[in-house]
Amino acid sequence: MELNERVAETRQKLSDRGNEIIETLQSKGQNLKEQAEDLKARGEELLETRVQTPVKEAATAVETRTEELKQQATDALDTGRGRMVVMEARTLEQARELLGRAGAILGDRATFVGKAEAALTDALVQIRAQHEMALPIESFGELSIKKVQPFLADLDAEDLRVLRTFEVDNKNRVTLLKAIDKALDGLMAN
Repeated sequence: MELNERVAETRQKLSDRGNEIIETLQSKGQNLKEQAEDLKARGEELLETRVQTPVKEAATAVETRTEELKQQATDALDTGRGRMVVMEARTLEQARELLGRAGAILGDRATFVGKAEAALTDALVQIRAQHEMALPIESFGELSIKKVQPFLADLDAEDLRVLRTFEVDNKNRVTLLKAIDKALDGLMAN
């Protein structure tokens, strides 16, 4: 065999071997790429399940607790306001009672006492109508008209005025306002 043939044969063998090596490397490279993609997918899954999901759950729990605390604070504030209104109303009731006693002691000389008592009564109606806690019917704002009507007959004029003022300032239910007015008219007729 001639040298040229041997060189050509060697070249061919080297070329074939080089192609085999390239194919093997490409195949291994493809396998590595697939493994890398699998690892990336598993890493993202682990990140989601072990980190992001617990963080999201914790954030949701914090938001929920925050809302609960806000609601508790709002409820406590509303209760405090209601208690203040009740205390203010009691103070005015005591002042009105003292004026009544003074009027009884002074007799005809105390015409100003009657005016002061009427002014205190008006102020008391306005104050008690500011908060549901100070109303003469418990949970008045939540009750239907049908459930409120039976209570009206047992109330005095001042309590009816308090309910009327509260109703006008809040739900303004026409049918209930008419029922309160009818009860007030009934008291005035007596």
